[in-house]
Amino acid sequence: MKTVLFYIYPGIKLLDLTGPLQVFADANRLSGEALYDIAVISSHGGTVTTDAPLTIASESTARWFNQPVDTLIVVGGEGWRRAITESSVVAEIALFAKHAQRVASVCTGAFLLAETGLLHGKLAVTHWSSCSEFAERYPSVRLDPEPIFVHDDNLWTSAGVTSGLDMALAMIESDVSRSLALKIAQQLVTYLVRPGTQAQFSRPLMAQCTATEGSFADLIRWVDTHLQEPLTVEKLAEHMHMSPRTLARRFQSELDETPARFVELRRLARAQTLLETTVMPIKQAAFEAGFGDEARLRRAFKRHLRVNPQTYRNRFSRNADFADGADY
Repeated sequence: MKTVLFYIYPGIKLLDLTGPLQVFADANRLSGEALYDIAVISSHGGTVTTDAPLTIASESTARWFNQPVDTLIVVGGEGWRRAITESSVVAEIALFAKHAQRVASVCTGAFLLAETGLLHGKLAVTHWSSCSEFAERYPSVRLDPEPIFVHDDNLWTSAGVTSGLDMALAMIESDVSRSLALKIAQQLVTYLVRPGTQAQFSRPLMAQCTATEGSFADLIRWVDTHLQEPLTVEKLAEHMHMSPRTLARRFQSELDETPARFVELRRLARAQTLLETTVMPIKQAAFEAGFGDEARLRRAFKRHLRVNPQTYRNRFSRNADFADGADY
């Protein structure tokens, strides 16, 4: 039996804990064997608050100090900001990690692993919205903001929330078998197994979060209704009554993106929606989204999402004709 410890602290994100924990619990149930001894631990034990109106019961870390640990998973959540300032918490994680066969984090739990020094020189990932802060705090970590999870030697980090499920499923596949991981995924009605190299789908569309306000809000709305037209910098500048140079400079400053790349991301978002919600051929979706042809659409998907359009549709289509399709 392998021991899996989930380290929590006040202010964790509930799903960062319960998602991966359910995967390991289902491994025991569906295999019919006691594969994993699972425990939720915290510095003092007892109930721990989460970001939801629900507290979690935990065991004291003291009980586990001299016990063998196969996998230590540090959970994420906004509580990490306070947790990294508590030397006892950081020291406990470092101590458990020293004797664990595998150490992992979910979402912003990566901040705690980095605070211990464990990620120094290692490849890591965290939630896309925290990547800039993480890179600034821990420049010695080889942060890759794109994948949903990565592992470097025995250190695993995941992008957060549902990607914690993907990481846990990958661990089950590594520990036991792909067939068991598949069975768990089917029970959870999730996708198996999204490769760790798959991009965080939210990240390429980050600029959309800031595009609904500000001086370029009108331009963004206009772009969304003219995606099939040639949207050059000159064309955008004409709409805004600016010179191309001024537009490019101000656009980069306000949205942290070039106009050309932003247009491509808006087209990508449109194509994603079409593939998720319609049965139109991919060639037609490419035209409707403004890519002109399927080859350009495919390149955009590979560049930003690291999957091809057909694979994306197979995994995320809301239409029964595609939802369970095979990857191509």
